Amino acid sequence: MMRLNIPLDFPNFTFTDQLKWLETWACLPSGTLFNAAAKLAGVANEDSEKMVPMIKGCVNEQLWPWPAYDAYIQDDGFQYSRDRLTDMAEQIYQKYRTNKMAHYRKSQMEPIKHLNPYWELSGRCASKSGDDQTASLILNANDAFWDDHCIPWRCENLDCKCSVFAITEYTMRKEANHL
Repeated sequence: MMRLNIPLDFPNFTFTDQLKWLETWACLPSGTLFNAAAKLAGVANEDSEKMVPMIKGCVNEQLWPWPAYDAYIQDDGFQYSRDRLTDMAEQIYQKYRTNKMAHYRKSQMEPIKHLNPYWELSGRCASKSGDDQTASLILNANDAFWDDHCIPWRCENLDCKCSVFAITEYTMRKEANHL
């Protein structure tokens, strides 16, 4: 399998910005990941087998308080590992990976807004209740919604599979007729 080499930095969202965002999202003390940016950058495009142990090292192999994770697990959320520390580190890695892919997709969609002037949000983030993985929402690509809502490049949900696709006006009208 050929691995897609996605850049670490994106316009207005550098790798260090991503690490700072992840620290806030995972309730880690400031600097926990940021101070290890050079080491993490070396494995950032690798799989979880390399990055998860590095994240665990950043927290000195110690659990930390993370209320959103506790609530997620209490609600029988998906766990990558039975070991709590490994699972917490894996959740951080997965959020990094999905947000990075979302930023990459956004960087590809922005320049073609004139061709695909609508974006479709699919998944839990499109759901009014926040729990419907099959929900879908289509809006103009320039709508203010994309700047301040829970969307893939800013999604704070654990184990969220939301995604955004650029679509043509024809596709938007076709989808609207099926709703």
